[in-house]
Amino acid sequence: MKLTIGTNIRALRRKHHITQEQLAEKLGVSYQSVSRWENDTCYPDMELLPAMSRIFSVSIDQLLGVSEEDKNDKVIEMLKRISKASNEPCDRETVLSVIVALRRNYLDCPAIIQLFELAVQKELYRDAAILAELRLTADELTVHTDDTWLYDQIIQYMARMEDEGHIEEYLRKYASSSDLSRDVLLQQRYETRKEYDKLEQVRQSNLCSRLDQLLDSSWQSWQDMSKPADVHHLLYVNDVLLDLLHHVCNCDPSPAYPISGNGEVDFWVEPRLWMGFRRACYMTSLGRFEQAFLILEDTVSLLEKAMAQPSGIALRCASPALDQTVWISEECWLTCDEGNTIQWTQGGEASEDIQERIRYIHREGTCYMLFPSWFHRALSEREGWEWFDPIRETPRYKAYVERVAGLVKRRKKAH
Repeated sequence: MKLTIGTNIRALRRKHHITQEQLAEKLGVSYQSVSRWENDTCYPDMELLPAMSRIFSVSIDQLLGVSEEDKNDKVIEMLKRISKASNEPCDRETVLSVIVALRRNYLDCPAIIQLFELAVQKELYRDAAILAELRLTADELTVHTDDTWLYDQIIQYMARMEDEGHIEEYLRKYASSSDLSRDVLLQQRYETRKEYDKLEQVRQSNLCSRLDQLLDSSWQSWQDMSKPADVHHLLYVNDVLLDLLHHVCNCDPSPAYPISGNGEVDFWVEPRLWMGFRRACYMTSLGRFEQAFLILEDTVSLLEKAMAQPSGIALRCASPALDQTVWISEECWLTCDEGNTIQWTQGGEASEDIQERIRYIHREGTCYMLFPSWFHRALSEREGWEWFDPIRETPRYKAYVERVAGLVKRRKKAH
């Protein structure tokens, strides 16, 4: 990256109507020094950069000519270093040094939130020294960020990672009620103004959000399939959530559509798909192979239909209580690492220029993403899905693997 600080100093100085002599006086240097900087014959001392950034009301990165894209790329590169260093055996010193560097230099880069996502994925918080650095980084971010979404994400990640000795203090410091949430404030506004049509939209938004949180909590019942588990308990939780979804959608599912309810795609398609694959897993573990295949047929067909929809289509559900709720399903190409992402565009060492076609299903503040490769891995890889082993070698099962594999579309990223 070529430094453009000389050009930037000249432009900023002129923008603020400051002469070379005036700038030199403010910085305690000669005006000849300022002239040499602007002519790129030398660079200012590093100690002067904070003072110049204050004079011009810009960040040091802006002063140096570092673009947001450059910073984002640098953060991603550093996250890759952490990801690689965290593999067994963990290179603890590298992880610590990179976290410190991120905190010192990139707190203003939105991509830094992926540090916490990666820390959760790799369970880095189990190391007390690493957790301490993550805690310091989170504290500084929560103090300095004006981005409400980023603030909330940091709070949620750290609540998952804090150790037992600090979690109560952390919750006392950061946990808050939803009394001042956007929906609550709008609901109070519309009730006061008797704008009941708008009030119904907020009510439906609240209901949809609560249901989404409840369905998402089903992941808590998804245990490591390689370990002994009470499959009857797992199936019970799956029954409750699936029945709830069918009732909400005013659907009496036919035997042919145990997951979708009617064979059609609605905006609950992503939770339905994962419920379907897990339910097929449970049935297989109980020896109910025909039921497992029936569930797989409906689930795979639902994925095929979702991926075949035109981009920009509006998705609804049949619930009378959500008749004003609309999600948009769009085709999107995202950089992938065999289905694993640290961020939208990161990718892995060997596939950082490869994009996968996905479905991006969203409404205000919430989204689902359908990566066909994730579902293909669930069917084709044994790790975590060992309970499929009794049917894994059957022609019917292999046919489902092939159908899902056919939905995985990739291309080289355009540069």
